[in-house]
Amino acid sequence: MDNRNYTGRDPRILGAMAGWRVLEPDVKIIGNDMASGADAAALEKWLLSVCARVDCVILPLDLFLYGGCIRGTYRIIDERDVLIRLNILGKIRKKNPACRIYGFKIIHGISVHSLIGRGIGEKTAKDLFDHFELCGVDDKKNARRLKSIRKSIPAKVLSEFLEIRESHARVNESLLRLVEGDLLDYLLFAQNDVPRTGLHLIEQKRLARHLRDFQERTGVITGLDESIHLLLARHANFACGVSPRIFIQYSSARGPMTQCKYEDRCLGDNVRNHVFVAGGTAVETPEDANGTLMINCPEDEQGELLLRDDSEWMSNRNAGPFVAAIQWHLGRSKNVALADVFYVNGGDDELMSLLEKNIDLKKLAGYAGWNTAANTVGTAIAQLCVQFAGRRNGAGAGRMKREKERFLLTRLINDWLYQGKVRAGVIRWARKELGVQPWDLGGFKSVVEKRIKKEMKPEMERLVKRHFPGWDSGDIEIELPRTRVSTLNVNVGGNAGD
Repeated sequence: MDNRNYTGRDPRILGAMAGWRVLEPDVKIIGNDMASGADAAALEKWLLSVCARVDCVILPLDLFLYGGCIRGTYRIIDERDVLIRLNILGKIRKKNPACRIYGFKIIHGISVHSLIGRGIGEKTAKDLFDHFELCGVDDKKNARRLKSIRKSIPAKVLSEFLEIRESHARVNESLLRLVEGDLLDYLLFAQNDVPRTGLHLIEQKRLARHLRDFQERTGVITGLDESIHLLLARHANFACGVSPRIFIQYSSARGPMTQCKYEDRCLGDNVRNHVFVAGGTAVETPEDANGTLMINCPEDEQGELLLRDDSEWMSNRNAGPFVAAIQWHLGRSKNVALADVFYVNGGDDELMSLLEKNIDLKKLAGYAGWNTAANTVGTAIAQLCVQFAGRRNGAGAGRMKREKERFLLTRLINDWLYQGKVRAGVIRWARKELGVQPWDLGGFKSVVEKRIKKEMKPEMERLVKRHFPGWDSGDIEIELPRTRVSTLNVNVGGNAGD
């Protein structure tokens, strides 16, 4: 989908856990979503060159149709050209009738920072956000406010914004007709960074009839970056003829009702939906389960990691009892994964520091704590599912263990050590010393990256020495994939999944 590892290297590792080799196009073809975008012609050529010898194809449809998920959000692209590119599905089907074709397409949310990055003024960007959100609220008070906001947005800006969304909505309807025509075996709609109300819900309703008719072959999740992981897990389960049963335990009794940021549904609904998309089934007791998903979550609303106040300590954090529960589950099963969603955009250092004192972290079957709750939950579920499929598929135990540890170490380094511990200090330093904002480093990317490597080195050395003695911290490479500090590309121990 872009040049970040979660769409390339990470799926290769997940595939290796299940006993498969995952192919992907050269990153030069994919391009940088923030700049050049994908080369559609080269991408089609590559797909047609490999599709005859693979079991399935997973298509990030925004990459193929628009050049990238961000590029398609705020640019007017000829809809006829977009629909013509869908002919690739028929060509794949003709070359390999047995190949299963999975696709995922974004139902876009809205980001003030992204709008500003496209040259829209800050006030207009905030007005567009409010307009987007209020379109999903049906009452007189908000109707008056919406009318007022519309008047404050330049007519051309609003018209183009709505035109782009309408075009995407029509393309989404066309994709559902391809499911009906058996050109897509499974279609996932991923809602990226959405508020609780907004235009995305209106667009969902337009798709409702088709979604009802093809519930086994379509899905809607809140999240995006985890989509490749989920669909890879879904195919692994399908190919092995299994549906792993997953028991879910939250750190708080109120956990399932937690409202997470950038999502329009409660945590419990989103988790069960992700399990289903991955080809699994959520069960009510650990005795009925093949694996356990432990979810570290707040009691009510999710907080922003970078805005937390370290001086405040809450007695209702439940970290101690939750660690004890993880220990109990590990004592009865090897298949325990941790989804850390206490904060958005990074792991919970308080929990992880306590956890590593009480367990050997490499015994976890999976971990995630990055970006949004949906990204985290989907990535943790995928780790459980592909390992279950791998055991059924006869994947070598030694190789599966090695790749599991590689993926686990990758996530611990990025999600906990970087996003949860180091990143906040780097942001403060970059603002003070360089005068740059974290979402746009400009020409200072290499300077900031050097600072990150310096801060991360002792953290990685300590983690590897204590929990992953079979690995060498000197073989771990980290880099910023974009001119922003949000996430790292982490490469652990050479070639992954080969």
